[in-house]
Amino acid sequence: MFNTQVPFFKFLLPFVLGIAANIYLGIAPPFYILIIVFSIFTICLILSQYAKIHWNNRWVLGLITFLFFLISGAFITKQEQSVSGIENNTELGAIVRLIDMPEIRVTSTRVTAEVSKIQRNNEWEQVDEKILIYFSASDSLSKHLTYGDIIAVRAQFKSPPGEQNPYQFNYRAYLEKKNIHRVAFIPSDNWLKIGNKQKGHYAISLKLRESLLSLYAKAGIEGENLAVLTALTMGYKNLLDQETRQAFSASGAMHILAVSGLHVGVLFATLSALLFFLNRFRRGRILKALILIAFLWLYAYFTGLSPSVVRASLMFSLVTLGTAFSRKTNIYNTLSASAFIILVLNPMIITEVGFQLSYAAVLAIVFFYPHIYKIIYVKNRHLDIVWQLLVVSLSAQLGTFALGLFYFNQFSNLFLFTNLYAIPLATIIIYLAVALILGSFIPFVGSLIGWVLNQVLSSLSYLVHFTESIPYSTCEGIFISSTQAIFIVVAIVSLALLLQYRKVSYLFMMLLCFLGVFTEQSARYVRQSKTSELVVFADNHASILGFRKGNNLALLSADTLNCSASHHSFTLGGYLNRVGAKEDIVIQPVFNLKDTHENGIYNIAHNELGQWFSFKGKLIAIPNPKTVKHYSAKKPMNLDMVLINRESAACFSKLVSLFNPNVFVVDQTVAHWQVARIKELASELSLTCYFISENGALVL
Repeated sequence: MFNTQVPFFKFLLPFVLGIAANIYLGIAPPFYILIIVFSIFTICLILSQYAKIHWNNRWVLGLITFLFFLISGAFITKQEQSVSGIENNTELGAIVRLIDMPEIRVTSTRVTAEVSKIQRNNEWEQVDEKILIYFSASDSLSKHLTYGDIIAVRAQFKSPPGEQNPYQFNYRAYLEKKNIHRVAFIPSDNWLKIGNKQKGHYAISLKLRESLLSLYAKAGIEGENLAVLTALTMGYKNLLDQETRQAFSASGAMHILAVSGLHVGVLFATLSALLFFLNRFRRGRILKALILIAFLWLYAYFTGLSPSVVRASLMFSLVTLGTAFSRKTNIYNTLSASAFIILVLNPMIITEVGFQLSYAAVLAIVFFYPHIYKIIYVKNRHLDIVWQLLVVSLSAQLGTFALGLFYFNQFSNLFLFTNLYAIPLATIIIYLAVALILGSFIPFVGSLIGWVLNQVLSSLSYLVHFTESIPYSTCEGIFISSTQAIFIVVAIVSLALLLQYRKVSYLFMMLLCFLGVFTEQSARYVRQSKTSELVVFADNHASILGFRKGNNLALLSADTLNCSASHHSFTLGGYLNRVGAKEDIVIQPVFNLKDTHENGIYNIAHNELGQWFSFKGKLIAIPNPKTVKHYSAKKPMNLDMVLINRESAACFSKLVSLFNPNVFVVDQTVAHWQVARIKELASELSLTCYFISENGALVL
């Protein structure tokens, strides 16, 4: 099948392997190797067309083809990657242009920009590099910046923060795959707008977005409904708050907020129906195909060219062209062709979760849907529609199951129920949004459609929140390794092969994969049950410690208020998933623990100096800055560790006279100027200090 009906798969497979070889193994063949292999490939291709080659020797051409696309994948990926021309941790003057709309957040305003010039030694140098810049939330002028603004700045350019806590999301690696190697925080008095230069096509896209937002607002749609509508129709998610994102994610409806094949398909079918009259003309089919393809790519560009939209647009474009010229298309070949084209244009997109989920879901639906659908024959037309929705949901879940667990560490138990209402309501919302745009010129009609649309959005939000609130609707805190994810993928592929070819060997392969998953899980559980560790986490907003003994975990903070670990999900999320703890675990304030007690994990005591912990033979102190300054000692006390946070950093010199620990741990809440002062004093007195802001979390 892959040789005749799916020829693009022969190109896609080695090309993907080449991309992976460069990204994960660093293999980068020089240009002359590519030229040599291309020359051999061309010669073999010509010989295969004009010379009689025996069928037994066809493998030579196949091998050369495989090598050519393998090396091409690695070479193109290497060319796509860049290095920074701006020194790390250096304060420079620069001219930058905003290449996106600023995102106004709670603590800052963030925007992607490109640097055109930097100032070194009082001379301006030309550069061309993408960066991420932040403005303070209190900088009111920055909130009025827009796409294309050119600003002169003076700032310190740094590498993005890496993985500072155990099993934390690696933000640096994520940005580097987007060719962003530097970030900068711009103080309010260190920048000046000096002009604006917009690129026409993107500016038009932004104006269309603003026009639609204005239209939705005039129709009376606001709050959460507006956020859901803009995400669902435009792929614009900046209005979604964390609570809404969590509700849609936990209920299994998050996929409808990511503009994808469902949305493109609905709009494609609508426009195709409106252009029915073109089928009557001789060249009408070709004209209709051109209009549909132009619309698809206009919409794809309007929604930000997300992987799922590009994939869907390419697929529909290829199918439309094939239909216009009366050519039969194979869905697997169309999928392979669309993936190949996307990866040639941007090989790094293969690392994006959206790309992986999009293709995994569609491929699974295409293959598993007919196999599962025919299991049950439903006579009733309405019940058959319900059965079709269930089969589509189940098929997509089979394809994305491993990726969902690996990336998101959770699984929606009610995804089948959710999709019974989420997919139909999302389809209705898209149709109503189109109707609102077309009917907005007629006041009464526009208002009526807007009211109906608002009610449907409210119904969707209510059902999503209701589903999330059902007990045990979601399994959270699931951790699987990359090896386990591969085992699960191979098991699902084995299931597909079993359904296709009915061979027992594929059943054994599937069972072996599941055995591998459970064996690794059991081994990890045994190792974890025998491990004890103390973690001082890297967090700018709170001083957080974790005491773990086997599978029991206690989180403490030097702050005074109780809070859930979910408030620090970026810091703690990866670690909690790894050790099997839930995000609703409470972080207890240490200074509220007045009495000496033992909880099975650590021993704690309190006196005038602060809180004292005994853990696995180690003595740890968290000084109380309110009382320690009134205390004195003839000789510093020997112990293992003293934690310094933003409160106790001011009296560090006093603490040195009271304590003689093996290490002073200075956490990330301490200001940079205080860190510099502590470093200076520690150097003078030959003290051992561990600075979390520089070295990341301390794990013992």
